[in-house]
Order: sequence, then C-alpha cells, then structure tokens
Amino acid sequence: MPFMERPGTGPGQKKEERKMVKALKGIVMALGMTALVASATIAAVPTSNVKGAKAAQSASVHAKRTVRNHRKALPKGKISINRASVEQLQSLPRIGPKVARRIIDYRTAHKGFKTIEELRNVRGIGVRTMSKLRPYLSL
Repeated sequence: MPFMERPGTGPGQKKEERKMVKALKGIVMALGMTALVASATIAAVPTSNVKGAKAAQSASVHAKRTVRNHRKALPKGKISINRASVEQLQSLPRIGPKVARRIIDYRTAHKGFKTIEELRNVRGIGVRTMSKLRPYLSL
C-alpha cells in the first residue's frame, strides 16, 4: 500500500505542508516501512515545529505511532497444528498471540485436530485467514 496523503494536498497546498509531506515520506522510506495510514495527516503533526530538525523529529514520532507494518517472516516448511508452540503459531500469517493461544486451548480441549479444516472452529479464524494459513499447515 503506497504512502497516503490527506485529501486536498497537492500543488495548492502550503509550502510548509509540502515540506512535511516530503519529510514524512522520507521517514517512512528510511525506516523501511511500506505504508503510512491515512490518520497520519499533516494536521496530526504540530505546525509550530515545521522547520529543520524539530520538524523531522516531530514527524518521526508521529510516523512511528501511525505506521503499520504487518509483514512478518513466514515459516519455512509446514507447521504441525497438533504440536506447534505459541511462538511457532504466531509465525503464521494473520495469527497473533491471542489467536495462537486459542488454537492451543482448542487443541487441548479436543485432544488435537483431526483435520486442518477443524481449525476453522477456533474463534478468530475465518475463511480468509484459513486460505492464507493452508499452505503452511500440517497435522
């Protein structure tokens, strides 16, 4: 997802705002992040610190708070849902600590998974998540 600017930015915007947009873009790229959410508009950055290092520092703080980068290293090979730890489950796409814990709780309560599709019974795993998980799972 590319860098998103607030509506109305462009050739007619103020010089300071154009500088801030440029600074935010540079910070996002320098941090190796891929997107700045729409809530991080120029209006969210204090205008009193527009010049020099203060502007860059202020923009950096706001950018770090609002930039989301959900890319994590995907597992190499398949993970057994009947033997995986919380950490291993969290390495799967769209699985965070809460869902990983729910998977283990379900596995314990039902004495393991009989099929990979049974994972759909865990709260937080829907059709979309299941389609992203399937290539990385085994029993």
